[in-house]
Amino acid sequence: MPIEAQLYLDTTASPQEIKAHLLRTMPFKDEPDYRHWKELSSEVTSVQIGKRSPNLNRLESYPEPFCIDYKIAAYFLCRQKTDPNRQEDYYVQSFQTIVSLLKHFAGNAVLLLYSDVPMLARKNGMLRLMGTEGGIWDSRSPGNRLSLVDLPYTIEPLSNYRW
Repeated sequence: MPIEAQLYLDTTASPQEIKAHLLRTMPFKDEPDYRHWKELSSEVTSVQIGKRSPNLNRLESYPEPFCIDYKIAAYFLCRQKTDPNRQEDYYVQSFQTIVSLLKHFAGNAVLLLYSDVPMLARKNGMLRLMGTEGGIWDSRSPGNRLSLVDLPYTIEPLSNYRW
């Protein structure tokens, strides 16, 4: 299974603005854009940024607080899937990138892992991290990923949400 994550943002920023921000603030290199997708990459992570299709709102089937009317999607993919040591580098870089986006661009946001596991939701300015014991935000996780989130947040069990 590929290591992947999707960040959905309800923002007025364009994909170009988001790409420019990430090129200024994160260790990504610019890649040629593909169709309507803005492309960036590093040694361990590739990122695609695009507008939501007018005919698609996948998140409306999710319960609160995951149901948002997003305008931008950012897809993160691990480029070093076969090397477990580099997978943690991917998680660290992806979460640093996500925190940078949350700090710079206001609005609601949802982070999904593997396209269907909600891990983060910012709704009405309130940031929630969804966790499970031994999960991505567990303080015992490699590299203590929780320490990467330097914004005010609450942690809620993912089991609180059913769909």
